Amino acid sequence: MLIAFVLFMSSAAVTPDAVAQPPETDVPALLTEADSLYRQRTYSLAARAYEQALDGAETAGDPDLETKALLGLGRTYIVTGRVEESLAILERALLVAKRRGDRADQVRILQNLGIARHDLARHTLAIEAYERALDLARELGDRSAEGQLWNNVASVRYRQGDYTGALVALAEARSRIPPDTPEYARVLTNIGRSHLYLGQYSEALSFYEEARALSGRFDDRHLEGLVWDRLANLYERTGQYDRAWEANSKALAIAREIGLRQGESATLENLGILRKRAGDLASALEYLDQARRIQLADRDETGAGTTLNHIADIFRLQGDLAEALTTYHEALAIDRRAGQRGQAGTSRLGLSDVLLDLGEPTAALAQADTVLIVAEEIHHAELAAQAEQRRARALLALGEDDQALEALYAAVDRIERLRTELTTDPAKIGFLEARQEPFHALVDLLVDHGRALQALTVAERARGRAFLDLLAGRVILEEGRAEAALAPVRRAEDELRNAVGTPDPAGVTGLGSLLALRAADALEAEIADLAETDQDLASLVSVQALTGGEIQALARAESVTFVEYLVTDRALVIWVVTPDERVLAHREPIGRSALRELVQRVRATWEGGLTTGLGPETDAAADLAELHERLIAPVARWLPADPESPVVVVPHDVLFLLPFAALRDAAGRTLIERHTLAYAPAVSVLKWLGDEDGPGTQGTQARWLGVGDPTPPGETGLARLPWAEREVRQVAARFPPRERRLLVGGQATEAAVRELLPHYDVVHLATHGVVSDDEPLASALIFTPGAGHDGYLRTPEIFSLDLDADLVVLSGCSTGLGKLSGDGILGLSRAFLFAGTPAILVSQWDVSDRATAELMERFYAARFGSGRGAAAALREAQLAILERYRHPYLWAAFELVGRAR
Repeated sequence: MLIAFVLFMSSAAVTPDAVAQPPETDVPALLTEADSLYRQRTYSLAARAYEQALDGAETAGDPDLETKALLGLGRTYIVTGRVEESLAILERALLVAKRRGDRADQVRILQNLGIARHDLARHTLAIEAYERALDLARELGDRSAEGQLWNNVASVRYRQGDYTGALVALAEARSRIPPDTPEYARVLTNIGRSHLYLGQYSEALSFYEEARALSGRFDDRHLEGLVWDRLANLYERTGQYDRAWEANSKALAIAREIGLRQGESATLENLGILRKRAGDLASALEYLDQARRIQLADRDETGAGTTLNHIADIFRLQGDLAEALTTYHEALAIDRRAGQRGQAGTSRLGLSDVLLDLGEPTAALAQADTVLIVAEEIHHAELAAQAEQRRARALLALGEDDQALEALYAAVDRIERLRTELTTDPAKIGFLEARQEPFHALVDLLVDHGRALQALTVAERARGRAFLDLLAGRVILEEGRAEAALAPVRRAEDELRNAVGTPDPAGVTGLGSLLALRAADALEAEIADLAETDQDLASLVSVQALTGGEIQALARAESVTFVEYLVTDRALVIWVVTPDERVLAHREPIGRSALRELVQRVRATWEGGLTTGLGPETDAAADLAELHERLIAPVARWLPADPESPVVVVPHDVLFLLPFAALRDAAGRTLIERHTLAYAPAVSVLKWLGDEDGPGTQGTQARWLGVGDPTPPGETGLARLPWAEREVRQVAARFPPRERRLLVGGQATEAAVRELLPHYDVVHLATHGVVSDDEPLASALIFTPGAGHDGYLRTPEIFSLDLDADLVVLSGCSTGLGKLSGDGILGLSRAFLFAGTPAILVSQWDVSDRATAELMERFYAARFGSGRGAAAALREAQLAILERYRHPYLWAAFELVGRAR
C-alpha cells in the first residue's frame, strides 16, 4: 500500500498549545486561523473555524470570503472522510466563484471537487472536473496549476489500473512543474509507481532515486516519508526484503513524527506483509490490526481493502478457511466500491485459493479467469502471472493437465519478461527467488508426465539467471558484437515506448493503442531476426536459459555427467544428463526444511568437533549416509562407472553448503572415492565460462602467480599464516623461474596483486578470506595494505578485473562461502568466474593451513606434473589426504567450481 498525497497541500506548521478564537466578525482572521489549523492537520478545529468564517462571510455578504470559507471547509471534509458532504460544499463554492468571475478560485475548487469524486471512485466525473480546471488554468497561463492537475489526472488513471495512461498524464505534469521543488519530486515518485505496476522495475528505481536525491534538499518530511514508502514497495516486489523492512521502518517513523495517519497505516500494513512473508503470522496480524484500526477511524476504504486482504491470507495460512472466505469477500466488496480493479483482482485470487482448498475447483477457476481478463485489460503483468498460476492449480484439480501446463508456461513466461526490466544483481536475484512457485509447479507436472528434459529446462530458467546475464553480457561485449547487432532492437524498443504515449487515429493511448500494438509487433520481429543471426544476443534480449538440446550438447561436448538438484517445499527433484545425451529424472520425497536440518547438522557436528577433538564420533557419518540415500542413491545407476569421468554437481538451496565429496554409501565409501566432482551454479552458466585449454597442455610452462601469507591490515586482528608461505613456495618450485612470480609477506600488497592478476594463467592466493553472509559485496581477500590500497580486495573490485587465468586457487579459509541465494552462493567464487576464469578452487570452511598445504602440493603434482584435469587432480589430492586423515573436515572443504577438465 502507498502513502496518499495531494500536491497543493503544505506540510509545515507548528501546533499551538491552545487555539485562540478571534472575534466572530473578523472573517479574514478566522480564515487565517482555519488555514493554520488545517496545515497543522488539526482538522476538527479547522472545520469549526471554517464554519464560523462561512457564517461571518454570509452575514457580511462578502462572496470573496464566502468562496474561501467554502473551499477550506470542502477540502477539510475530504481529508476527514466526510467526502459526500464535501461535494455539496464545493459545488456551492463553484457557483459563488463563477458569479464573481474568479477563474483562479474555480481552478482550485474544481481540483478539490475532482479529488472528492476520485475518493468516491467516480472516476469519469473526477476526470471531467480536472479537465474543466485544466482549461481555466491554460487560459490563466498558470503552468504550475496545470502540472498539479495533470498529476491528479494521473492519480485517477492509476487507480483505474491504466498505468500507461497515468504515465502520459505524469509526463504532462513533469513538463509544467519547476524541477527544483518538492512538487516535482512527488511527480517523480508517481512516475516511478506507474512503472512499478507495469513491471518496469529499473525505470521505477531510477525515478525513486532521483526523487530521494531531491527530497534531501527540502525541509519536507512528508515528501521524505513518501519516497521511503515507494522504495520499500519496490524492494518488496523485487524480493529485497531486508531493504524493504528498513525503508518501511523509516517511513513509519516519519509518518508518526508528522502525524500522518494514512502514512502510518500504510507502513504498518507493509511491515505486516513482510512479517507474513517471513512466516511470523502472529506478528504480521498485530501490524495489520494496527493498520486496520487507523483505516476504520479515518474511513480509508482504499487502505482497508488491501489490509483486509492480507488479514484473510493469514486466516487461510492458519487453516481457518471459513473466516478467510468471509474476509476475502469483504475485501472484494470494498475494492469494487473503491474502484480498485487491480486490488479487486488480488482479492479474487485469494478467493480462488480458498475455494480450491474447500474442494470447489470450478468456482476457483472462474475467479482466476476473471482476474486474468482484468489483468490483461489494465496491463498488470504481475497480476496476470498470478492469475495463470491459480488457473493451473484449479485445472489440475479438475484433471485438465494439458491446460494446466499451458497456464504454468504462461505464468513463468510473464515472470521472465518482468525480470528483464531489472538491472541490478540483487533485484534480479530477489525477484526470481520470490516467484519460484510456478516454476516448481511446472517442474512437478512435467516430471509426473515423464518429460524429464522439459522439466530440467524449466529448473534452469528458475536459477542462476542474474549470474547468467552478467557472464553473457561480458562475453558479448568483449567480442564486440553487441552495439551494432542490438541497434535495431533498441530502436524498436524506443519506438514502442514513444507509441505508448502517442494517441492513435482513434485517440487511444497506452499499450492497447494501434500504434503501440504495431510497435510491439515490430519489436518481436527484430528479436526474431536477431535470433537467426546471433542466438546469444537474442537470448540476452529475450532472457532464455539453455534449451534442452543445448544442455544435452554441452554434456556431450564436455564429456561430463550433470547432476542437477531442485529443492522445493514438498520434494527434491534430481536430474542426470549423461555424455550420450540421456536425460533422467527422479523425485525424492524430502522437502526443504528436512534437507536444511540435515545439512546444518553435519556442519554443526564438525564445528563442535573442533573444540572436543575431531574423533570418529564427530564425523557425522549417519547424517552423511542419510544424505547419500536421498541425494545420490536414487540416481547412482545413471552415474558413470569410471571414477575418472567427471560429474558436475549443480546444487540448489542449502545443498550449496553440502560437501558432496564426503557423502557415504551403505558400504562407508565416500562419493569422492567413486566419482570425480566439480560444481556449477547452473548448467547454463557453463556455456559462458572461458575455455580451459592452457595449463592442461602447457604443464609447467603455464605462467603462475603465487601470493602467500600477506601482512593483514592491523584493524582486522587476523593472524599471519606461516604455512601459507610454505605452501606457495612449495608450489612455486614446480614452475620455471621465468614463468612464475611469488609474493609473500609484506610484498603481497593489494596494489601488486591487482597489477599482476591479469597476466598469469594460474593464480594461487593463499590468504585470509573475509566472507559476509549478509552483504556479499563486502566479502574480500586480505592482502598487505599500501600504495593507496587498504588491503581488502573486495568482491566488486574482483568483478572489475579482466583475468586471463585458466584456474584460480583460493586456498584461504571459507573462500567458497557467501550469501546463499537462488542464484547460488554470492561471494568470491562468483566474482572470479565473472572476471574471466573458467574454474576456481575454493574452500567451504576454515581449513587447517597445514592440511591445506599438503593438499595443494598433491593437487599441483597431479594437475601440472601429470597433466590431469583440475577436477581429477583435486580428487587425487583429496584421496591422498583421506588415507591419512579420515575425518571429512580435514580434506572435504575444497571444491572446484566451473569447468571440470
